[in-house]
Amino acid sequence: MLLNVLAMRPDLDGAYMDRDTPLGVAQDVRARHMALSPSERVVMACAMFDSAKLLAAAGIQADRPGISEIDLRIALFDRFYGRDVTADDRATIVERIRSGR
Repeated sequence: MLLNVLAMRPDLDGAYMDRDTPLGVAQDVRARHMALSPSERVVMACAMFDSAKLLAAAGIQADRPGISEIDLRIALFDRFYGRDVTADDRATIVERIRSGR
């Protein structure tokens, strides 16, 4: 695998990351975000999460036509958090989703 040296650069906080966004553009986006109030940034983050959830749900429904609402909620949980929980915790959460708690 070839490393694109031109894409490697320090991030805005000094960490090196593989980027496909020119530094000037990244700096402009960061400045625009920092100009927002904290509450505006929270609203933006929530809207982005809602969009991600809608896209994930659409993908799951495309793969599993006719999926029930409860099974969709479980599939969304797995998609977003499945790697971050133990099997025991997942079982508890799935049980709660199924019971409506």
